[in-house]
Amino acid sequence: MSPTEILRRGAALVLPPLLGGLLLVYFGYHALQGDRGLFAYLRLERELAKATLTADLIKADRDLYERRVALMQRAGLDGDMVDERARLMLNLAQRDEVIVMLQRP
Repeated sequence: MSPTEILRRGAALVLPPLLGGLLLVYFGYHALQGDRGLFAYLRLERELAKATLTADLIKADRDLYERRVALMQRAGLDGDMVDERARLMLNLAQRDEVIVMLQRP
């Protein structure tokens, strides 16, 4: 048996498992770290949760403003709402009134 034949047989025995292992490592790495891998999926899930929370807060603000605007329509004009807005916009108060300022979140 010549040394070349020994090398060919050795390569034939070692090369397929080595290539299979390298392919396994390559695809395993990209399954975790790739653009569509597990870590990217978890990051997108966190971003989706943040966006959903932001959308809920914006919807709550919009509902609040829609209710306040509905109270200021001519057909259902609320005297308290008009008084509140006038005092806020004109910065006026009576001498005997107590004003409590609340911080909004």
